[in-house]
This record gives sequence, C-alpha cells and structure tokens, in this order.
Amino acid sequence: MKLESGKFFITEADSSANATVVEKDGLVLGRMQSCDIVLNHRTVSRVHAGINCIEDEYFLINLSVSNSITLNGRLLSSEEADVLADGDIIQIGTFLILVTRKGKNLELFVSTQFTGELVPKTTSDLDRKKPPVKATAEVQDVLKVFWEKRTRDKDEYGTSLRPTEKPLPGKALINWRPTNDLARPWRFGIFTWSFVIIALIAFASFKFYPQAYEPKPLSNPHTRTSFSKTEMIANQLNENSCTTCHTLSGKIEDSCLKCHQTEVFHGQNTKAHAEVGIGCTSCHFEHQGEGFEPRLAAFETCVSCHNDNNKNLYNGKSVATPHKGGFGYVAENGQWKWNGVSEETAETMPNVIKIADSGDNVQLSRNKQFHAIHLFRLKPVEGLQTDKSGSISCSSCHKSFDPLDRETPKQTCAICHSGYVDKTSGKTLVEDTKQNCVSCHVQHQYDKNRWDKFLTDSALQHREKAVELQIKRINDKQ
Repeated sequence: MKLESGKFFITEADSSANATVVEKDGLVLGRMQSCDIVLNHRTVSRVHAGINCIEDEYFLINLSVSNSITLNGRLLSSEEADVLADGDIIQIGTFLILVTRKGKNLELFVSTQFTGELVPKTTSDLDRKKPPVKATAEVQDVLKVFWEKRTRDKDEYGTSLRPTEKPLPGKALINWRPTNDLARPWRFGIFTWSFVIIALIAFASFKFYPQAYEPKPLSNPHTRTSFSKTEMIANQLNENSCTTCHTLSGKIEDSCLKCHQTEVFHGQNTKAHAEVGIGCTSCHFEHQGEGFEPRLAAFETCVSCHNDNNKNLYNGKSVATPHKGGFGYVAENGQWKWNGVSEETAETMPNVIKIADSGDNVQLSRNKQFHAIHLFRLKPVEGLQTDKSGSISCSSCHKSFDPLDRETPKQTCAICHSGYVDKTSGKTLVEDTKQNCVSCHVQHQYDKNRWDKFLTDSALQHREKAVELQIKRINDKQ
C-alpha cells in the first residue's frame, strides 16, 4: 500500500474563521498542540487517532489505548482502522466530527461539548453506502503504513516526548548520548549556602585586608587622618575608605564633587572640559601608590592630552600642542588672537572684567581685559621692572610707547608663565624652561588659594571675596 497526498478541509463549529485547508498524506488528531486537529479535553489522548489517504481512500485509525473512539457509534478497538465515507460521524471524547466526502477531498466539521453516551448502534443504523473495502488484511496494513510514515518523518525531536536532538545518520547512530531529563537536580540550598559562604569570605577580606581589592594602595592625601587649614579643599577625610568614592549608585565624579566642596574650594570643572566628558578621574588618578599625588598628576595630564600626537576628536574638534610649543602671547601683527577670559574666570574677578566696556568692539574689549588682569594686581617678580610702588605696570613689559614696543612683551611671558614648584611638597612639577599651562588655563576656578603667589594683597582679597560668593551660589543650587 502507498500513501498519497490528500486534501482536507477542517472547520470548527466554535470558530467564525473559514475552513482550514491542509494538503498532506495524513492527519493526526489528539490533545497535543502539535496535532493537526487539536481536541483539548481530558477524555482525549495526546495522540488519539489518525486519518491517512491511501489509494484514493481515507482511513480512520485508532491510536489510543486508554480512551475510546467511535465511527457511526461503533467502537473501534485500539490500533483498528476503518475506511471513511460521506456522512460518517466520528466521536472522540466530547467531540463530534462530521465527515463529508467531495470527490478526492475530505471535509471535517468539528463540534464540541457532546454530552451523549457512547451507545453502539444496531446493524440497521449502520446500513449506509460504504465504499468497497479491500481485503481485511490490507485494511489492517493501514496502521503499519501510518507508523512507518510517523517513524520516518513525524518524530518530533526537541519536544516533551522526544527531548533529544535528531541522531546523526550512518555509523554515528552508535554514538548515543544520554540526556539529563531524569537526572536529579541539585538542591537549591547548595546554591544558597555557596553564595552565603562566598559573601562572608569577600566581606572578611574587605574588612581585614582591603588591599586585595585595589591594584595599589591609595595615595597619602586619601589615607591621612588630618590636614591643615591651608589644605582644606575637602569637607571630610577619606581615611583609606573605599566606599567614600565607590558607591552603589552614582559615578566617582559625583563622590569627588560631594567631598571637595568647602568654603575656599569647589571641584567644579571648566565648561569646556565638562562638555566633552572630561571629569575628575580623567586628570586625577588614584591607586598608584602611597607617594603618588593625584593633585600634581594633572600637570602631566595636560601635556599628554594636548599634543599633536593625540588624534582623538572632542565634540568634533581636535587638540594639538598649545602655542606651537612656545608661550601663548595673545597678539599677532597688532591683532588680538585671544577669546578673552572664560565665563568662570570672569565670575572670580568682576572688578577687573567690568573695565572692558560692553560697548567696545571685540579687539578693544580683549585689549582692556588683558591689561586689567596684569596691571597693578601682581607682586614684583624677579626679572621684571616695577613702578615706584613696587607693582607691575606698563613699563614692566613695554620698553617704549612711541612707537609702542610689541616685541619685549613676547619675551617677558616666560618670566611668570614657566616652571612650577609645589609649595607644599617642594617638588618641581614644571621645569623653568617649559611653560606652565595652569598659570593661565585654570581648571578649578573657584579656589581661593589660586594665584596667591602672584597677586597683591588687595587683589587677592577681591578675588577671595568673589570666589566665596560663587561657591555659595553653586551650593545653594545643589
């Protein structure tokens, strides 16, 4: 016997959808979702019955052992097959299926919630036109054909009935691999106690040996237990604590700003750096050893970032070696090549900035700003000429005024803006022959101690008062 492709029209009474058309050699009926006709009821087996098309005939096969199936009221025993004819009624559990034969097509109308009893009909009730059936042995062969077909093509690997993957062909069939379907799972308590033990070991290590969680020890400024008033740039001591900087919520920069916020200092960065994502840890490193100074490391960071070898873009702009490796004299050919002081700097010296009239043109305004910053505000510096009161004046940089000397000022920049020795540690951070970037480009403008080495007492008092007002303004906003 040979399987042939049949055409099935399946209609459900409870559904308003049109009939489902299936073209294949057979259907499977049952409770499993993978069946062609799903009959979801406890009286239906997972794979209850099958309908196969063989030699232009449709055969109904009972595949269930535990649940019953009737054809026109006649019980079909397990693994029994019978041919279907027009007008036949199949009952499976609470479902009735009306069979209609139209040519080579088979229509199945499925209705649910049947409440009648399974009562065998009499011979007269079964007397209807049935297609001629071949020998009984051939009818029983239908079941053999069905199982051969199901074994070859219908076995579904990866389902609850057959969870393993499909075996490889040929000799690989002997390479059987077991599954863990029936293996006893680990108890949940094993995972719980393992987590508790690991957590206790981690906490004990953090408590008694914190060095295990850091590449190198913290620097001295973050491990000391006291500091002088002149160093009051933080409102609390770190005392070698990890959680002061590393919190479960928030960035390290947030912890920096929260700590470095006092009456004389605020750690707010410049607007230019903040806009490109340059934060505290971009310049001030940690865990570099006890003798490392995070504050002083920023001097090296300026040079390592602002040079011609750095090809990164920041907001679409590139950085290069400042002033072509020299000093940034702000005028060329009688024109000022300077954008003026930054917004943060202007807030810390309002008495100087107001000298530049808003009605002036750009060149004149920058001229006034530049000279107001330097004239009569700076202490005498060795190498520069001063006036009778000992202050920096016009003649400190210009040797003549008619005509105006514009060459000498280019040479005097190096006297104030080169080299740097830290007054606290005594370390030489910038050699005398190299320019000191932060002498002009200050990142933390709101610092009362800034430029105290160069400013006169009067100028320093004005700056400290202005910085104090700005710090108060920032704190009030937070």
